Amino acid sequence: METGIAGMITIAGYHRLPDLLAVRQFRPRQHHLILTPRTHRLRDFLIEQSRPFCQYIELIEIDAFKPFQIYRVCSRIAQQYAPGELILNLAGGTKPLMLLAYEACREYNHRVLFYDPFKRAFTVLSPEVQPLRVSFRLDMSETLQMLGYRLVEHRPEEENSRFRMWALRIGRDVKDYLRLMSELHTFFRRNPHAPLDAFRPPWQPTVYELELLEELKLWVNEHPMERVRQFASGGWLLDYIYWAVRPHLEETVADAVLEHVDWQTTYRVPVLGLRNHTLYSFWYVMTSNPMDVRDWLVEVRKWTKTVGQGISKNYLFTQLDPYQHKQLLFMARRMHIFLMSMLELSQIHRVLRFQPFMSSGEADV
Repeated sequence: METGIAGMITIAGYHRLPDLLAVRQFRPRQHHLILTPRTHRLRDFLIEQSRPFCQYIELIEIDAFKPFQIYRVCSRIAQQYAPGELILNLAGGTKPLMLLAYEACREYNHRVLFYDPFKRAFTVLSPEVQPLRVSFRLDMSETLQMLGYRLVEHRPEEENSRFRMWALRIGRDVKDYLRLMSELHTFFRRNPHAPLDAFRPPWQPTVYELELLEELKLWVNEHPMERVRQFASGGWLLDYIYWAVRPHLEETVADAVLEHVDWQTTYRVPVLGLRNHTLYSFWYVMTSNPMDVRDWLVEVRKWTKTVGQGISKNYLFTQLDPYQHKQLLFMARRMHIFLMSMLELSQIHRVLRFQPFMSSGEADV
């Protein structure tokens, strides 16, 4: 096994990715893992994930309410290494714990750093402040594994280009189609087994709406009715988000089912993507009812809390205008969720501030 630095001290945090990225990057021969009662439950997980990159792991448990205990522990470890051979990884802990560990290691001229999820890089604090890029790439499976999740299932990519073509068309011209798609969603929610011919819009359809209805009726003869019903009652939105963001992410999966290895909790994320060690989750709610939107914000927040602030970016699309519902907008911001109107779908790549990994010609293909 290739090794890097002589030693590393990690103050384990509640979120797992910062704990493990530094271990994987620097590959310490000796890893001194400091746990508190709050992070004790992560012990076996952190050992399992760190072992491939370390020769020796020392477990140290301290009392978080006795901060000077960590000063003595870090001083003892720091004395064992020549200057510059030890790294202190401030992955977690209270502010007094991190400050005292920082002072103990700085006295012996050792490096101190932490992973900044907002910059997707390490920040070195000592001997001088400077950024340090992550020198490797994690795929979707590895990132989820470091966060304690596994991808149980996801929807396979469809070969049918007509579903894809119409999803992109509806999303790009959403103002022309949103009224019809909302009515179809309501109709199939009330009549889950009804045939498409039973649907009658309560207004005179436009040319665009008539064209789409005729297309849906053609699909009924060529595809399972369940797939057509799923597309018409909201699946078009999942398809559009998936195909719209896919060129701008390293990996993307649709209808992802994730299971947490410790808590046996399952989440279903409509669209999940990865870029620069950051997960992007996209959610939608086919309603303009503020109470329904509030409930969905709470559901998305449950997911974001387990992943960690900055480690995921999360977007919830709704039919209502967030700026007309300031309480919901402020609630979403406190939860670190981007609450967006479906009318912004056509500008999704600009709103998300993505830079495509492929040319526009390749993306269109």
